[in-house]
Amino acid sequence: MRDTVAIVGSHPATSKLFDFSRQDCDVWVFNEAAQKEFTQNRADAVFQMHAPVIWRNPANRNDPGHYNWITSGNTPAIYMQERYPEVPKSEQYPRDNIRQKLLKNFNGGQEYYTSSPAYALALAIYMGYRKIEIYGVEMETDTEYRFQRDGIALWIGIAIGRGIEVKLNSKQLLIAPLYGYEGDVKLEYGYFVNRITELEESAKSSLADYNAERELMNADLDKFIDTKIDSDAVVKSIQKAIEKAGTFGMADGARQEDLRYKKKADVMREAAGGEFVFVRQEFEQAGMALMKEREKQMAVINTFAMQLGQAIQHAAEAKNRDRRKVRVAKISQIITEYVKETVKMGMFMGAAIENKHHLDKLTELIRAAGGSKSEAVMLEALQVMA
Repeated sequence: MRDTVAIVGSHPATSKLFDFSRQDCDVWVFNEAAQKEFTQNRADAVFQMHAPVIWRNPANRNDPGHYNWITSGNTPAIYMQERYPEVPKSEQYPRDNIRQKLLKNFNGGQEYYTSSPAYALALAIYMGYRKIEIYGVEMETDTEYRFQRDGIALWIGIAIGRGIEVKLNSKQLLIAPLYGYEGDVKLEYGYFVNRITELEESAKSSLADYNAERELMNADLDKFIDTKIDSDAVVKSIQKAIEKAGTFGMADGARQEDLRYKKKADVMREAAGGEFVFVRQEFEQAGMALMKEREKQMAVINTFAMQLGQAIQHAAEAKNRDRRKVRVAKISQIITEYVKETVKMGMFMGAAIENKHHLDKLTELIRAAGGSKSEAVMLEALQVMA
């Protein structure tokens, strides 16, 4: 065991920075990497921490020959969940020992491993390496960025806290502006102005579509009074009008949400010499609150849908035109309220989707800006029902 261990992942942006001809350090790689050309057959240990169903899979998408390799005995040490007899060089990962030595002061021994590199970092600390070098670990895919990178951060912090030198070769991992000191990537004022303009046009167009569909629906209701046409045709006509109302509500809700942000920006700009900033959490929290309102509104909508269905059935059972006219008038009253509540639900939905749009735009800007502008954590984007 040398004083230094190099933990080398497979991300091409920085894995190539490691010189595999070095003899001053131990080299640890992951999964199928030891069989890859870029490692030059230079690996002192391999981490295969997945469940057996994965590494025993003959259709391994990274290397169909992986199982044959790890069972050949012609391998470095392979750290795994257990010591498997079929894998001659397998070594059980010492989770219990690591927990007792390194994590006893963290919630009484709480474990936190979010990726294979996290396991490698923990083991390097446990084994007593004086220096840890990390290559080819970028955590840039959505799964890695959202769910795995904070595990890397935890174990790097533990290493530093124990006096171990850490050299992190990364173009983006754990690189971020200093909170409160350095400017964040943000949505500019013109962005909201442009969105409002776009959404005004969309709302205007969708309102015209609704009005046109409402006229067609009214005509079908008149026919229903005079000729008692198939009630299914009337239902379809009403459904189309309701859908158009919802579409208008979504566009107008998004427009009003951006007007709200613009007004807040105006206040901030006046108070801060023209500057303003909205953090990601503001969009996320607003989106979640709006989705809760949308769910409440859905219950109201369902009530009107039931009332409307009953009213249509009642009108269809009318024996003459006069009775149908009275009952269709009731249908029209329900539709009016139904439309109003549908527009309201659409507004909640549209505003929630607009906040997701802002989150996605911020994510796009952050990634485009690169490491020095990247936030330490990319919050999981709000999931919105389409």
